[in-house]
Amino acid sequence: MSAIKTALKVASYLAVAGLGLASVGSASATPLQLGVTINGTPNVFTGTDSIGPFSQTINGVSITGELAVGTAGGNNILSSSSLSVINTNSSTAIISVLLSGTNFIGPSNLATLSASGTLIGTPGTIVTESWYIDPGNVLGATTDLIATYSSPASVGSTSSFSLTSDQVALLSATSSLYSLTEEISYTLAAGGQLLSRGTTVITSETPVPEPTSVLLLGAGIAAVGLVRRPRKAVVA
Repeated sequence: MSAIKTALKVASYLAVAGLGLASVGSASATPLQLGVTINGTPNVFTGTDSIGPFSQTINGVSITGELAVGTAGGNNILSSSSLSVINTNSSTAIISVLLSGTNFIGPSNLATLSASGTLIGTPGTIVTESWYIDPGNVLGATTDLIATYSSPASVGSTSSFSLTSDQVALLSATSSLYSLTEEISYTLAAGGQLLSRGTTVITSETPVPEPTSVLLLGAGIAAVGLVRRPRKAVVA
Protein backbone atom coordinates (compact mmCIF):
# COMPACT_ATOMS: atom_id res chain seq x y z
CA MET A 1 0.00 0.00 0.00
CA SER A 2 2.87 2.39 0.77
CA ALA A 3 4.26 1.78 -2.74
CA ILE A 4 0.89 2.73 -4.23
CA LYS A 5 0.82 5.92 -2.14
CA THR A 6 4.33 6.77 -3.33
CA ALA A 7 3.35 6.30 -6.97
CA LEU A 8 0.27 8.48 -6.48
CA LYS A 9 2.41 11.20 -4.92
CA VAL A 10 4.74 11.06 -7.93
CA ALA A 11 1.77 11.33 -10.30
CA SER A 12 0.43 14.31 -8.35
CA TYR A 13 3.78 16.06 -8.52
CA LEU A 14 3.95 15.54 -12.26
CA ALA A 15 0.54 17.09 -12.67
CA VAL A 16 1.63 20.13 -10.71
CA ALA A 17 4.77 20.28 -12.85
CA GLY A 18 2.54 20.93 -15.85
CA LEU A 19 2.67 17.63 -17.64
CA GLY A 20 -1.12 17.47 -17.87
CA LEU A 21 -1.57 13.94 -16.63
CA ALA A 22 -5.32 14.48 -16.90
CA SER A 23 -4.81 14.13 -20.66
CA VAL A 24 -3.25 10.66 -20.26
CA GLY A 25 -6.63 9.28 -21.32
CA SER A 26 -5.89 9.24 -25.04
CA ALA A 27 -8.00 11.30 -27.40
CA SER A 28 -7.61 8.31 -29.70
CA ALA A 29 -6.31 4.77 -29.23
CA THR A 30 -2.57 4.43 -29.74
CA PRO A 31 -1.50 1.03 -31.17
CA LEU A 32 1.97 0.14 -29.90
CA GLN A 33 4.65 -2.32 -30.98
CA LEU A 34 7.68 -3.13 -28.83
CA GLY A 35 10.55 -5.08 -30.35
CA VAL A 36 13.32 -6.45 -28.12
CA THR A 37 16.25 -8.05 -29.96
CA ILE A 38 18.97 -9.83 -28.01
CA ASN A 39 21.98 -11.36 -29.77
CA GLY A 40 20.07 -11.30 -33.05
CA THR A 41 16.87 -12.94 -31.77
CA PRO A 42 13.84 -10.62 -32.15
CA ASN A 43 10.82 -10.67 -29.83
CA VAL A 44 7.77 -8.53 -30.64
CA PHE A 45 5.05 -7.45 -28.21
CA THR A 46 1.92 -5.47 -29.06
CA GLY A 47 -0.72 -3.50 -27.20
CA THR A 48 -2.93 -0.41 -27.28
CA ASP A 49 -1.93 2.64 -25.20
CA SER A 50 0.39 0.48 -23.06
CA ILE A 51 2.41 -2.74 -23.01
CA GLY A 52 3.35 -4.35 -19.70
CA PRO A 53 4.84 -4.04 -17.25
CA PHE A 54 6.23 -7.53 -17.83
CA SER A 55 9.33 -9.53 -16.95
CA GLN A 56 10.98 -12.08 -19.19
CA THR A 57 14.31 -13.78 -19.86
CA ILE A 58 15.44 -13.77 -23.49
CA ASN A 59 18.66 -15.49 -24.62
CA GLY A 60 20.09 -15.35 -21.11
CA VAL A 61 19.20 -11.68 -20.55
CA SER A 62 16.76 -11.10 -17.68
CA ILE A 63 14.39 -8.15 -18.20
CA THR A 64 12.30 -6.87 -15.28
CA GLY A 65 9.52 -4.29 -15.34
CA GLU A 66 9.54 -3.54 -19.07
CA LEU A 67 6.84 -0.94 -19.74
CA ALA A 68 5.77 1.03 -22.83
CA VAL A 69 3.20 3.84 -22.89
CA GLY A 70 1.69 5.92 -25.69
CA THR A 71 -0.64 8.90 -25.26
CA ALA A 72 -2.19 10.78 -28.20
CA GLY A 73 -3.65 14.27 -27.98
CA GLY A 74 -2.43 17.48 -26.38
CA ASN A 75 1.15 16.63 -25.54
CA ASN A 76 1.69 13.40 -27.51
CA ILE A 77 3.88 11.04 -25.46
CA LEU A 78 5.82 7.88 -26.33
CA SER A 79 7.79 6.40 -23.44
CA SER A 80 9.54 3.15 -22.57
CA SER A 81 11.27 2.02 -19.39
CA SER A 82 12.66 -1.01 -17.59
CA LEU A 83 13.56 -1.55 -13.97
CA SER A 84 16.50 -3.81 -14.77
CA VAL A 85 18.19 -5.62 -17.65
CA ILE A 86 20.79 -8.16 -16.50
CA ASN A 87 23.07 -10.24 -18.72
CA THR A 88 23.39 -13.65 -17.08
CA ASN A 89 25.49 -15.03 -19.95
CA SER A 90 29.24 -15.64 -19.82
CA SER A 91 29.73 -13.43 -22.89
CA THR A 92 28.69 -9.95 -24.05
CA ALA A 93 25.03 -9.45 -24.97
CA ILE A 94 23.99 -7.16 -27.86
CA ILE A 95 20.61 -5.57 -27.10
CA SER A 96 18.25 -3.31 -29.01
CA VAL A 97 14.78 -2.03 -28.17
CA LEU A 98 12.43 -0.50 -30.76
CA LEU A 99 9.17 1.06 -29.55
CA SER A 100 6.71 2.51 -32.05
CA GLY A 101 3.20 3.92 -31.85
CA THR A 102 0.68 5.34 -34.32
CA ASN A 103 -2.24 7.78 -34.30
CA PHE A 104 -0.43 10.63 -32.57
CA ILE A 105 -2.37 13.81 -33.20
CA GLY A 106 -1.14 16.93 -35.01
CA PRO A 107 -0.50 19.72 -35.44
CA SER A 108 2.96 19.13 -33.98
CA ASN A 109 6.19 20.96 -34.73
CA LEU A 110 8.20 20.60 -31.51
CA ALA A 111 9.73 17.68 -29.60
CA THR A 112 11.31 17.30 -26.18
CA LEU A 113 13.42 14.21 -25.47
CA SER A 114 14.75 12.49 -22.37
CA ALA A 115 16.86 9.42 -21.65
CA SER A 116 18.43 8.05 -18.49
CA GLY A 117 19.78 4.92 -16.83
CA THR A 118 22.55 3.41 -14.71
CA LEU A 119 25.10 0.89 -15.99
CA ILE A 120 26.70 -1.56 -13.56
CA GLY A 121 29.60 -3.93 -14.20
CA THR A 122 29.92 -3.19 -17.92
CA PRO A 123 32.76 -0.68 -18.46
CA GLY A 124 32.99 0.87 -21.90
CA THR A 125 29.29 0.47 -22.71
CA ILE A 126 27.65 3.25 -24.74
CA VAL A 127 23.86 3.51 -24.90
CA THR A 128 22.63 5.01 -28.18
CA GLU A 129 19.07 6.32 -28.44
CA SER A 130 17.29 7.67 -31.54
CA TRP A 131 13.84 9.16 -32.06
CA TYR A 132 11.85 9.24 -35.33
CA ILE A 133 8.60 10.69 -36.71
CA ASP A 134 6.63 9.46 -39.73
CA PRO A 135 3.89 11.68 -41.26
CA GLY A 136 2.59 8.54 -43.01
CA ASN A 137 1.51 7.14 -39.60
CA VAL A 138 3.21 3.78 -40.25
CA LEU A 139 4.03 1.59 -37.25
CA GLY A 140 7.78 1.05 -36.91
CA ALA A 141 8.71 3.62 -39.54
CA THR A 142 12.03 5.45 -39.17
CA THR A 143 11.28 7.95 -41.94
CA ASP A 144 12.59 11.18 -40.42
CA LEU A 145 15.15 11.34 -37.63
CA ILE A 146 14.30 13.75 -34.81
CA ALA A 147 17.58 13.33 -32.90
CA THR A 148 20.18 10.81 -31.73
CA TYR A 149 21.87 10.68 -28.32
CA SER A 150 24.85 8.56 -27.25
CA SER A 151 25.74 8.28 -23.58
CA PRO A 152 29.34 8.68 -22.46
CA ALA A 153 31.17 5.35 -22.30
CA SER A 154 30.62 3.83 -18.87
CA VAL A 155 33.58 4.01 -16.52
CA GLY A 156 34.29 1.85 -13.48
CA SER A 157 31.74 -0.36 -11.81
CA THR A 158 28.82 2.11 -11.92
CA SER A 159 27.99 4.87 -14.41
CA SER A 160 24.79 6.86 -14.82
CA PHE A 161 23.68 8.87 -17.85
CA SER A 162 20.94 11.44 -18.34
CA LEU A 163 19.64 13.53 -21.23
CA THR A 164 17.02 16.26 -20.94
CA SER A 165 16.92 18.06 -24.27
CA ASP A 166 15.89 21.54 -25.23
CA GLN A 167 12.93 21.62 -27.59
CA VAL A 168 13.73 20.29 -31.05
CA ALA A 169 12.01 21.61 -34.17
CA LEU A 170 10.46 18.77 -36.17
CA LEU A 171 11.52 18.73 -39.81
CA SER A 172 8.36 16.75 -40.55
CA ALA A 173 5.92 19.07 -38.78
CA THR A 174 2.50 17.58 -39.38
CA SER A 175 -1.11 18.61 -38.91
CA SER A 176 -2.55 15.10 -39.26
CA LEU A 177 -2.02 11.70 -37.60
CA TYR A 178 1.56 10.42 -37.46
CA SER A 179 3.72 7.74 -35.86
CA LEU A 180 6.60 8.06 -33.39
CA THR A 181 9.41 5.55 -32.89
CA GLU A 182 12.27 5.36 -30.42
CA GLU A 183 15.25 3.02 -30.69
CA ILE A 184 17.70 2.08 -27.94
CA SER A 185 20.82 -0.03 -28.53
CA TYR A 186 23.68 -1.07 -26.26
CA THR A 187 25.82 -3.98 -25.11
CA LEU A 188 26.18 -5.54 -21.67
CA ALA A 189 29.31 -7.38 -20.58
CA ALA A 190 28.90 -10.76 -18.89
CA GLY A 191 27.10 -10.07 -15.64
CA GLY A 192 26.50 -6.44 -16.64
CA GLN A 193 23.31 -4.56 -15.78
CA LEU A 194 21.28 -1.60 -17.00
CA LEU A 195 19.04 -0.27 -14.23
CA SER A 196 16.17 2.25 -14.23
CA ARG A 197 16.29 2.92 -17.97
CA GLY A 198 13.81 5.48 -19.26
CA THR A 199 13.31 6.94 -22.75
CA THR A 200 10.65 9.53 -23.67
CA VAL A 201 9.62 11.79 -26.53
CA ILE A 202 6.90 14.44 -26.21
CA THR A 203 5.62 16.24 -29.31
CA SER A 204 3.34 19.26 -29.49
CA GLU A 205 2.58 22.45 -31.39
CA THR A 206 3.14 24.71 -28.41
CA PRO A 207 6.05 24.63 -25.94
CA VAL A 208 6.00 21.51 -23.75
CA PRO A 209 7.10 21.38 -20.07
CA GLU A 210 10.64 22.13 -19.00
CA PRO A 211 13.13 19.27 -19.69
CA THR A 212 13.37 18.48 -15.96
CA SER A 213 9.64 17.80 -15.90
CA VAL A 214 10.00 15.47 -18.90
CA LEU A 215 12.56 13.42 -16.95
CA LEU A 216 10.13 13.33 -14.02
CA LEU A 217 7.51 11.89 -16.37
CA GLY A 218 9.77 8.89 -17.04
CA ALA A 219 10.25 8.49 -13.30
CA GLY A 220 6.49 8.60 -12.77
CA ILE A 221 5.87 5.93 -15.42
CA ALA A 222 8.52 3.73 -13.80
CA ALA A 223 6.86 4.24 -10.40
CA VAL A 224 3.51 3.18 -11.82
CA GLY A 225 5.26 0.10 -13.23
CA LEU A 226 6.39 -0.80 -9.72
CA VAL A 227 2.85 -1.00 -8.36
CA ARG A 228 0.93 -2.33 -11.35
CA ARG A 229 0.39 -6.06 -11.35
CA PRO A 230 2.61 -7.66 -14.03
CA ARG A 231 0.66 -9.15 -16.88
CA LYS A 232 1.62 -11.35 -19.75
CA ALA A 233 2.52 -9.41 -22.87
CA VAL A 234 0.87 -10.20 -26.19
CA VAL A 235 3.48 -11.68 -28.50
CA ALA A 236 2.93 -10.92 -32.17
